[in-house]
Amino acid sequence: MSEDSLRKNTLRGGSASAEGRTILSRKRKGCAHTPYNRQILARLLLALAILVPPMLAGAENAKAPIAPVRNVVDEYYGTKVDDPYRYMENLQDPQVAAWFKAQAAFTEATLETIPGRSSLLARIEQLDATIPAVVMEVQRVLGDRVFYQKRLASENTFKLYVGAGFAGPERLLVDPDTFAQKPTEHMALSWWKSSSNGHYVAYGISPAGSEAAVLYITDVNAGTRSPEAVDRCQFGGVARAADNHSFVYNRLQRMQHTRRPPTSI
Repeated sequence: MSEDSLRKNTLRGGSASAEGRTILSRKRKGCAHTPYNRQILARLLLALAILVPPMLAGAENAKAPIAPVRNVVDEYYGTKVDDPYRYMENLQDPQVAAWFKAQAAFTEATLETIPGRSSLLARIEQLDATIPAVVMEVQRVLGDRVFYQKRLASENTFKLYVGAGFAGPERLLVDPDTFAQKPTEHMALSWWKSSSNGHYVAYGISPAGSEAAVLYITDVNAGTRSPEAVDRCQFGGVARAADNHSFVYNRLQRMQHTRRPPTSI
């Protein structure tokens, strides 16, 4: 499939109906917070709200690392704009890295002064572990095919699944972790849309929570991914065509090595 054909391909999704969400909650037990757990969580948050003010009062003498000001002035159409912290955009700068590490150390030291924090975190983790999975963005297409995102209690990111109805067997379709180039790299599923017949799904994978999504297409029946990839698809905007083989999408222009985009003014 060429990039030109990709520009014409389409998968227009839809949100789940209230009935669909109700059925999924009933059939897949444990996939949502129960009222009981929500009450416990609310009480824990209230306890945290009571404990935090004393902690802050005790930390008044501690001072957070101060970022130095290195002002840069740009002029846009006769208006001068100050940018005192532009240097922080360079995460490879040793001074910037040192400031971030100092901020993290200061934050940890401050949080550690909260009375009962360790036991509170342990209780929150215990409650969170009682929920086998969280399900969201359910879409049912023609027939009994159902798409949805699911995150297990032991996982950090949502993955895309396809199921045979709400009570039938499910299959993992898109795992963002498989797109990582190294073990420490984090990938996320930013958006997805399926064709009306459920044969194809288009989705965006973004690195490190950047939302700089790359568009991919997967054949649902075969479980295989098309080799083509379209970058600069941050905001999805995918729409399907009636033929179920083509779709259109939004793609940002490639920026040149300049801070200001071209203008006709």
